[in-house]
Amino acid sequence: MIEWANRSDREGLAGMSEFVKIKNWEQFQHYKQRNPPWIKLHRQILNDPDWWELDDLSARILMCLWLLASEGENNGRVNVESDVLAWRLRLDSTMLAKPLQVLTEKGFIQHASKTLASCKQSARQRREEKRREDIDNVLSHYHQSHPLRKIGDEKQRRLISKALELGFSVVDLKMAITGNAQDPWHKEKRKHELSYVLRDVDHINNFVSKYQQNEEPIDPEFLP
Repeated sequence: MIEWANRSDREGLAGMSEFVKIKNWEQFQHYKQRNPPWIKLHRQILNDPDWWELDDLSARILMCLWLLASEGENNGRVNVESDVLAWRLRLDSTMLAKPLQVLTEKGFIQHASKTLASCKQSARQRREEKRREDIDNVLSHYHQSHPLRKIGDEKQRRLISKALELGFSVVDLKMAITGNAQDPWHKEKRKHELSYVLRDVDHINNFVSKYQQNEEPIDPEFLP
């Protein structure tokens, strides 16, 4: 739904500066050229109950928005600033608020800033999901190196996350874990706690070096 600047804008759109994005805009393009002489109107709209529920003015405005969205660099976006849109549609600005609200509620148009916010949120969710997968990957390798040790508590996850934030890759952390596990002195002392291996940059780099000094090092890409 469009977030209007204030309540008075709901009534007359006075002074409003907004962009909306057309839902499924790609369906209305018939070629990549800008300023096309015509746009697609799919027959499937006849089977869209939301279309049939539109009042005449809202439907007419929607079709005009489709045409406006094809102009220049708009690429599916339309400026619905009151004076601009009213002039383009040859309507009084006081007639626009309700139809635009209806079109937003039906999903035919979407507030452009919300689209961007949604994209940012999706990107953030993907990054968080990737981070969880990376942490699980490192924990799995640690468990294979030390099957009798407990894994997966929140402290361990934070340690791995912090190491990744420092710029180390998943492969780096796997090499550090393996370098610690294979080192004779650490094997004798049984110093394999994850909090010790990933304590800080120096510890991680030290164990990565120990791994790389192995006589027959394993390709990091094939570490479990």
